Amino acid sequence: MLSKVLVPTDFSPLADNAVKYAGELCKHTNAQLVLLHVLQINSADLQMPATYADEVMAEQQRIAQTKLDTSKALIRHTYGISVEGVTTFGAISEEIADYAALNEIDLVVMSTHGMTSFLDRIFGTNTSSTIQQMKKPLLVIPNGVVFNPIHKVAIATDYSTSEIEYINFVHNMTHNVPVDFHFLHVNNPDLSQEQKQIDKELENFAPNMTFHEVTGDDIIKTVKTFVASHQIDLLIVTHHERSFLSELFHTSIAKELSHITNLPMLVFHH
Repeated sequence: MLSKVLVPTDFSPLADNAVKYAGELCKHTNAQLVLLHVLQINSADLQMPATYADEVMAEQQRIAQTKLDTSKALIRHTYGISVEGVTTFGAISEEIADYAALNEIDLVVMSTHGMTSFLDRIFGTNTSSTIQQMKKPLLVIPNGVVFNPIHKVAIATDYSTSEIEYINFVHNMTHNVPVDFHFLHVNNPDLSQEQKQIDKELENFAPNMTFHEVTGDDIIKTVKTFVASHQIDLLIVTHHERSFLSELFHTSIAKELSHITNLPMLVFHH
């Protein structure tokens, strides 16, 4: 079961979209929601005397804490869930990854915008290390997408990772409500005997599974067409060096994919 869901926020309307989604998710799973606001010091402030820098940090933290307290009260009233607010100082991406790793976070939920374009930091060519640091599952929520029950899940797979882990995780997110799983493998129409065996094991593990071998030169277009035609509610992708989708995390493709699919995208790191 999900116990703790982390939502980084900069208190912008775009970041609030992820907070609302996570609030509904926590309400349905009885999980605790943790709001994280990362504070930063301007380089100019660091050149000032230490006492001045300390005063600036204290004032920033006081303002942030006031906003967190307001957000927490609203979340408790709206969703009736347990919520915690945390402020830290440092680089945004590293602080989020570190907090998630050190505080038993089960899932990080983020909007496609907010936190100073955090998605750019994750999927940008200059910040690929961020997604490598984010060992916890990351749920990316496109702007304007609201929480809806998950009935159909597409898993972009290369048959080299633990698909059963994904199935179990989705069951935890949905409180074991029946879900149809669609395993999508792009650009490899020929299944090996080993891959066929994996399919068989998965079919024995859980019902309502369909396997799709599709081809297409444009990965984005292929995935977009698939999720639209099959009315997918959640897209799962994996980041690891051998993944057939690994290129997504070294270019702007993942960012574009998260925008155009207009549905939540769950990223696992292996």
